[in-house]
Amino acid sequence: MSRNMTVAVCFWSLFCVASPVHAQLLFDDRDEDYMNYARTGYLPYTGGLWSEGRRPYFDELGNYVMRGIQVFHTEEGRQDAPNPGSLVDKDPTYTLNLSRLVVGHDSYGRWATRLIVGDRIRTKFTSLTLDMVALNGIRWDFALGDNYATLVSSRIDWPIFPSAVTRGRPLDSEADNEAHRYRRWATYLLGGHFERQVGALNMSFSYVNMHRTDSLVDWADNNIRGVNPSAINRPPAYIAVRVATAGEAPDAVARVYDMYIEGELQDIVPSITRHDADFVDQTYPNWDRYFPPGREIPPFVQFLRREFPLEQPGVQGYLEITDTEYLIYWFRIPQDKRDQIENVKFRALVSGDYLVSLSEVYLPISVESTSNPAVSGERATYYYKVAGARGRPEDQSNLGWISFVYGRQTGRNTGSIRVELDREGLMFRSEFARTYNHLQYPSPMGRNRWQTISANAFFVNVEKRLGPVYVGGEYFNMDPLYSTALSVEDQSYASYTDFLDSPFGIPHSFGEDRNYTVDLDSVDDNDAKDIWPDFHFLPHMQAPANAMPPGRDLRFDGRLDSNVNANRIPNYLEPFFLYYSDPPEFDYGDDWNNNGIIDHREADLNPDYPYDTDLKGYHLYMDLRPQRDLSIRIGHFDTEQIWGGGVNKAVYLQTDFERPIYPFGQIWLANTLKRVQDDIENPTTQLTDYVPNHIPMGVIQQGIVSASEIVMVEDELWMRDSVVNTAYLDATLFRIRNLRINNRLKSTTNFQLATDIQASNRIQEWAWVLRGDYSWYIGDFTISPKAKYMLYRKTDTNDQLHLVNERFFYPIVQVRYSLTDQSTIDFGIQGFPFLKSRFDDRTSPYASYKSQDYLISLTNFTTYSGQQLCLNMGYHRQILRFNDRRRAAQDIDRGLYFVRLILGMEPFKG
Repeated sequence: MSRNMTVAVCFWSLFCVASPVHAQLLFDDRDEDYMNYARTGYLPYTGGLWSEGRRPYFDELGNYVMRGIQVFHTEEGRQDAPNPGSLVDKDPTYTLNLSRLVVGHDSYGRWATRLIVGDRIRTKFTSLTLDMVALNGIRWDFALGDNYATLVSSRIDWPIFPSAVTRGRPLDSEADNEAHRYRRWATYLLGGHFERQVGALNMSFSYVNMHRTDSLVDWADNNIRGVNPSAINRPPAYIAVRVATAGEAPDAVARVYDMYIEGELQDIVPSITRHDADFVDQTYPNWDRYFPPGREIPPFVQFLRREFPLEQPGVQGYLEITDTEYLIYWFRIPQDKRDQIENVKFRALVSGDYLVSLSEVYLPISVESTSNPAVSGERATYYYKVAGARGRPEDQSNLGWISFVYGRQTGRNTGSIRVELDREGLMFRSEFARTYNHLQYPSPMGRNRWQTISANAFFVNVEKRLGPVYVGGEYFNMDPLYSTALSVEDQSYASYTDFLDSPFGIPHSFGEDRNYTVDLDSVDDNDAKDIWPDFHFLPHMQAPANAMPPGRDLRFDGRLDSNVNANRIPNYLEPFFLYYSDPPEFDYGDDWNNNGIIDHREADLNPDYPYDTDLKGYHLYMDLRPQRDLSIRIGHFDTEQIWGGGVNKAVYLQTDFERPIYPFGQIWLANTLKRVQDDIENPTTQLTDYVPNHIPMGVIQQGIVSASEIVMVEDELWMRDSVVNTAYLDATLFRIRNLRINNRLKSTTNFQLATDIQASNRIQEWAWVLRGDYSWYIGDFTISPKAKYMLYRKTDTNDQLHLVNERFFYPIVQVRYSLTDQSTIDFGIQGFPFLKSRFDDRTSPYASYKSQDYLISLTNFTTYSGQQLCLNMGYHRQILRFNDRRRAAQDIDRGLYFVRLILGMEPFKG
């Protein structure tokens, strides 16, 4: 042993001897010592509701953060083995305990910020850039004085982390679980909005980007223009070019003289087939029965099976199409050169009123499948527009060459600048937006080589007050190719059905009924302006079947104004309810697109831009307000489709007078006179009880009339060239105590002028409602006799329409007896043996009938276990007899017992 080691041993021996030594006892003292929580606060046990997942958490630098549960986690990596890709992980606690919404905030002085993580975040920059009612992702808002900013991020095509199951079976390993948690190919939405308020002036800048990513390559090969995933996308087998007529006029004509692909593929000779949009194969061999509305694909199955005859240009050197006809040029792409193609650019010699769209037939299974004409796995993408004729040329004078490119969308950038000024007597609002659509050919040569197509949209609104006069106008231009959408085709979307269990339920099948396509848009189609977008690729995110159509809940009570008891029967056809409810033909409102539907009740299939795309025009008006209750507007608007060639223009005079005449009643008088030229079709989806031009009386067997089917209402263009006047009167008398009389009258006259398309005609509509009720209060009795008369007529001088001449009469008596402060008995009679309710159809007597309804009910209001309750029970007897006894088998004679229990959600009134 060395001298140094000997000294060290001696030193530690002396230290140990000098230290106090405690004996090791057998006494077990593991119980907790006494603790006083008066100053320190109570430390709860780790057990309880969240005990399983609660643990310490640290940041990436190793700093302790807190003890808790990680409810949300997102990350994006590149070439990050073993799990490259994007991750969105949402713990069940995020859904069950936080309702899929987390909000963090901080502030200091004039500065404030709020970070929101959620599945349904209401987010709007502008209507031309980003307007989403259900953003699924992250939103971060900042405010500093008069400066405001917002940042948003979303993995928009895979917005949720599904549970780790494969068709109900747990994954085999943790590695499998991680592989499904990470998405190697995803589409991101990124956006920012900055706004500054300077007095009455507001300026804002918006930017929105959607792009595809490929995590199998490094960051340098990905950018905001997006990239086609290298491992899953195969090149097209065929590129299908559709040439149709752009206009909706029956005399629209287009011609195609030549079409080819530039460059090394110019030797490809396309196969040409002719089709008609009015004749669709109802067997749906393309599996397109359940495609979203308005999305079309080429009939590739029949083409691959060689079921279509091929077209050849005639001796005149061109192919011509008219009206609803269209041609498809099928370019077969050689698969032996698929990795050598950088881009595909087309040239076409066309004339007339043409509209060109592109689609493709691609190979999700094997590149050899096109050699089999029986079809073995091909799919086709949706058509998208690439070129069109300006206006509506009729003499083929626009003959010329056009160019357009093929590519799969990889990204879209949209930016805008908006200026608003709102001060006393002056309003100014303007926005300019530009979108860049980025495309790539799906091959190694096409990677990092983008074809970019740009489009603009802008508008200006101005209104100035000059004493009692307001003058204003608007000008707008929406390019045909302006869009905020990104359409992504990816075979991995089939896994939405194959193995993923979404918190929103199982969505559509993307593999069998669809074409592996997800449509993503930063501007929702949400005509009702509620919490549900009208369309979303996850069906549980879009509007349910019972969602409120636009303009149908003016009372804002969550129920249809025409069906307040939500029983699938319009209230204007339902006993007792019908006294207060009228069919839609009796309502008044603006109809500036002239399709027969009041504008605020329309639901279309387009994003909610401030104006429709492919439309430009202006609007000038002057408002005269000589007194508070009277307004007179004179105006003129002129709009035109840029490619479609249709026009909608009018000169109009509109008056509105509304005044209470105390103490006698109140009156509303309105009139709209307009000279219209409109050949732009504006179809709209409506519930069946709001289909225009007739009252959907249609009493069917068992007295059930459905009011909840969604149907597409076509625009018949009855105002193609017309002078139209709509007059409306709504007067209510309440001068006599307890007596109320209401009179509503609407008259619409459409003077159709003679043109090359239509003959001179006059269409006349009359809608009249007269109702009155009186109430007697005798002790605990309330007796209310009521009567309602309705008339609706629709005629025309040329017998081009289905004539309507209907009359309704309903005598009603209701009696209420108050048993106690909380219980009442109600009796109701609608139609008496000596004076029945009646419906008379003067044009179709076969539908006329008489009816009687008797109803007694007991209602009790109470509380139970702290809950408000309403118990309603009774008996309803209904008798209906058709005047035409050939329909005796359809007569109704039934009794209905009912018991209802309602749990109150508002203060109990007794």
